[in-house]
Amino acid sequence: MALVTVSDVETYMDIDLDNKQEDAAQFILDGLEAELVAYLRRPVSVTSFTETYRVPEIGRGVAQNNYYYNYTTDPSYATTLTAAGVLYTPTWVLYLNESPVVTVSSLTITPATSEGAKATVKLDLAGATNGTYGVGNATVYYVDSTTDPDDPDVYAYTNTESITVASNTATNKSFQAVKTGKNYNSVANSGKIPNGTGGSGPSFIGSAGDQGGTATVNSGSAISGGTDGATPMVQVAETDFLKRDYGVDLYNAYANDKVDITYTAGLDGANIKAFKILILRAAAREMQNMYDDTVGLKDLTTRNIAPLETGFTERELASIRRYRRVRVS
Repeated sequence: MALVTVSDVETYMDIDLDNKQEDAAQFILDGLEAELVAYLRRPVSVTSFTETYRVPEIGRGVAQNNYYYNYTTDPSYATTLTAAGVLYTPTWVLYLNESPVVTVSSLTITPATSEGAKATVKLDLAGATNGTYGVGNATVYYVDSTTDPDDPDVYAYTNTESITVASNTATNKSFQAVKTGKNYNSVANSGKIPNGTGGSGPSFIGSAGDQGGTATVNSGSAISGGTDGATPMVQVAETDFLKRDYGVDLYNAYANDKVDITYTAGLDGANIKAFKILILRAAAREMQNMYDDTVGLKDLTTRNIAPLETGFTERELASIRRYRRVRVS
């Protein structure tokens, strides 16, 4: 929600704007609020954000609640170390793009240890265009007719070896699914592609932009090897992570894990009255520059004055400097 409305400007300046002037005033207000956000380096009102991160293999932030001790001088540390080693590994700190963080709506971690695998199969091509097709240049599709006819599920496979098509055929050629997932397997291997060998099905359609024709599973092969990636794990607040003003401390994050987070962040601008008065002052200056004759009708005299400064003045920005984000992370 905007901090200042066109109606606020009319009240502040004691004028009535026509429709065109109201549109211009809205442009000015939008621009001034954007300038304020750019200067403060944070939203001036609470806004929702969704971001994705990958946990780095090395290096981690240090959470505020972690402490380190010298085991040779701290009497409470009873363990005797005979060699140098890691005494304590801190939590991984996720610094978010926006702050201060108000709420965390959802946070999931997808382990990197299982990204899923692509199904493989040997196919026999028929009716294909003669020629040689390098790796990735021959593609076939299986259209699942049991799904929505207006938007059917389509499973694509591409060649992983060079293929030479002669007499419009090629036999026992290696193909791989274009995506990971067990759905790309045959039904016998917990997938969605019907079983079949030696021309008995399933029937794949060759890409018209590549080799064309059709393809079937070779008699000595089966579509297998496709696996799903790891399931995102929902993280529980105060147990799996702690919310900070600048981000979150994660207790279940490991190298290369994928983190998806939805959160709200920003200043409570509606209750920071200084923001509103600064925007009104700056907006009034710009409006007077454009519509000075309208304002001048009050005293019925011509006004020969220089244009007023546009945007925020240095003094105005200095008055709200304490709200500016200066953290480096």
